[in-house]
Amino acid sequence: MKTIKLLYNKLRSSNTPRVKVLFDDWMRLFKQATGYDPGKLEELPKLAQDYGLAGEVDYDALLFAIHTYYALIMKLLAAEIAYLYGSGKFYSSYVARLDDAYSREGVDGIMQILRDLENGGVFRNLLNIENFLEGDYFSWYLEVLDKDLADAIAEIARRLSDYEVAAPQLEPEFARDLLKRLYQNLVPRDIRHNLGEYYTPDWLAELVLDEVGLDKLSKMGEEDPLKPLRIRVLDPACGSGTFLMLYLSRLRKYAEEHYLTDQLLSYILDNVVGYDLNPLAVLAARTNYLLAIADLLGYARGRVEIPIYLADSIMIERNSKLTGEVYILRSVVGEFQIPRGVVDKGLLPDVLAEVAQALRNRYTPKEFSERVKYRFRELGEDDVKVLAQLYEKLYELEKEGKDAVWISVLRNAFAPVLKGKFDYVVGNPPWVNWENLPETYREISKGLWVRYGLAEIKGKAGLGKVKRDLAMLFLARCFDLYLKEGGKLGFLLPFTVFKTQAGAGFRDFLVRKTRIHVVHDLVTLYPFEGAVNRTAAIVVEKVCSLSDINNGRCPQLGEVYKSNINGIKHIVWANRTKKPIPTNMPLEEVFKTTQRFEAVMAPLITNDPTSPWMQVTPRALEAIRKMVGRTQYYEAHEGVNVALNQVYFVKILEKLPDGKLRITNPPEQGQKKKVKQVEVAVEPDLVYPLIRGRDVEKWYVSFEDRYIIVPHDPRTAEPIAHDVMKVKYPNTWDYFIRFFEDLINRSGEPYKSQLRPYRQHGLKGEKLAPPFYYIFNVKHVFAPYKVVWKEVSARMQAGGFHVAVVELVESRYLGKKVAIPDHTVILIPL
Repeated sequence: MKTIKLLYNKLRSSNTPRVKVLFDDWMRLFKQATGYDPGKLEELPKLAQDYGLAGEVDYDALLFAIHTYYALIMKLLAAEIAYLYGSGKFYSSYVARLDDAYSREGVDGIMQILRDLENGGVFRNLLNIENFLEGDYFSWYLEVLDKDLADAIAEIARRLSDYEVAAPQLEPEFARDLLKRLYQNLVPRDIRHNLGEYYTPDWLAELVLDEVGLDKLSKMGEEDPLKPLRIRVLDPACGSGTFLMLYLSRLRKYAEEHYLTDQLLSYILDNVVGYDLNPLAVLAARTNYLLAIADLLGYARGRVEIPIYLADSIMIERNSKLTGEVYILRSVVGEFQIPRGVVDKGLLPDVLAEVAQALRNRYTPKEFSERVKYRFRELGEDDVKVLAQLYEKLYELEKEGKDAVWISVLRNAFAPVLKGKFDYVVGNPPWVNWENLPETYREISKGLWVRYGLAEIKGKAGLGKVKRDLAMLFLARCFDLYLKEGGKLGFLLPFTVFKTQAGAGFRDFLVRKTRIHVVHDLVTLYPFEGAVNRTAAIVVEKVCSLSDINNGRCPQLGEVYKSNINGIKHIVWANRTKKPIPTNMPLEEVFKTTQRFEAVMAPLITNDPTSPWMQVTPRALEAIRKMVGRTQYYEAHEGVNVALNQVYFVKILEKLPDGKLRITNPPEQGQKKKVKQVEVAVEPDLVYPLIRGRDVEKWYVSFEDRYIIVPHDPRTAEPIAHDVMKVKYPNTWDYFIRFFEDLINRSGEPYKSQLRPYRQHGLKGEKLAPPFYYIFNVKHVFAPYKVVWKEVSARMQAGGFHVAVVELVESRYLGKKVAIPDHTVILIPL
């Protein structure tokens, strides 16, 4: 706690350009990876209090300080392993050396040792590992290192020296669990969950590995013992490396049983690969990877590269310029451009090595161009020109003191292009809502949703109107880019993608482009620590490339489509304990604790894979399809989503003699953002009874004394214009204008994009935008009669599917009036 507070204060007080640029670019990646928005994390003030911070706290800086502290501990642990296994000899403890250098030479001594660590020298010199550390975001603390910070780091080293250095390598699972528990203690569970940071339990990862066929290594090796070693496995969202480490454990066991241990390392490094966009996750995965292979490094020939890369698995941006096609990498210091030919020809590592050497030797941009022309004679003049511009940008950044990470960032970013395709792609992709992604990232990735048909909703295309999960795009993109033909992909997904309107295009993609082997319903197992996420596991096979499918060159596609549309193998897991399955329970114990029922999943409407998928027995499927025709079903809708409950959800205190209502806006339970509570009088016309998910009981609605202001015309559902509101409902206008800044800064789509003109021009933005108080999903809520039920998360908390019919509600303040469901309620208007 003391060290984290110290790091926070050093970060906040630093004026060093390098510290600022490392912090800002880390934040860019962190937001992209997690959908982080401090305005939505009500737990952050408590976190600041826990770390002894008072007053106005910079929560971004606090999280960076926590990540830096955790990263430093991982680096010190990895350095201990390097000293244990380095060059085949036993060296003295690294942390003991660090403490000793500080005792003898003070800040200068510890600075020298730490700089060698952060530059990766420890791992290059002792283990021949080139990329364990290579210009790390979390190395910023070296720029502000003084006696106070050196004291804190030396104290960490002393505490680590109390641990037995050999224990982590002898038991990699123990070390992995230790690192996991450390992070869980540093960042409270609610914050981790709101950021989508869930550790995948080992038993669940083992299940996915089994289901794709990676439990049959011995059978694969019956004819050729080396075949299992040549299998290529990728986790494109590897996090701390759970899936990869469990697979490495299986591979090591196979190699030991077949006396292939001396050949294992080179196969592992070529074939067991991970990508992630979160810098801390990449460091954790590299640390776990090192722990898993350290005793094999004696077999290495030449330099070693741990195949865990800081890279975006789904968005490798490409553009056409006058000088030819280029790959683009965005950062807080602008765009970096790399000629496509350099990447596609596999020249990027050598080119970046030349860039690094030229920067060290202070080459001018002209001298660098001459060097590139001489060294890479296969490159054309346009490619050389683009590389010269890249070098000039890096040269200027170095002069400004903003260097040190960009070459390693570039080297990592294009790994997904350079590493090729894989036999198996496994993992737990990020479950991040589309509307929570950074605006820039949403814009540049929008075309991918359209390319894979994921933006389709019953024949219409568009993003932001429904809650799409990034996991859908992740599966489609990884299936396309990384999976070999004949290969299998196994992912964990939100179960809702098989049911909701947002998943319509995704379901169509699965049925028409993949062979679906199995879908597991794991909902009742609650596999993630303290979470109620509805979890599914899916395994699909790539029968043809998407380009062949799209161009009609996949003859087996007809048979695959027919198999998918007629019913997919489906395993429903039943949890007899009705309690979450412990995250540390072995898979065999999970099997004993649960029951499994085999069923089928099939589209509700025959030959329409976009319709919701049923879970039925094979015998029931035919009968249900006979009853359900294309036009014989109702369409369900989400209730109003206001994105700022405390403004719209109100309590009526009394009805005034002139007919107006005196209202207040008390805080809502569990709300992410708070606004000022006021007491005002408003016209009753736009005030309606409110229904929330928790109000829906079995067969009836338990209406609470809570109301909602809906500033829309009930006849057309259109928002009431500013001028009309001022004339007809001046008190309601006065109420909303109090919250103008809060309303125009509502997060999520469509509010972010629709209300942007107000953020740029104030109230003058009304010419370019809907009224600043407008809300969406209003069209269907004004129906006087509707069937309602709780949405997914509310339903799980209530323990079942509760449905009711709602008619006009009698209110002592409003008389009989339409009841308005919020977004935690699903409705069918009648």
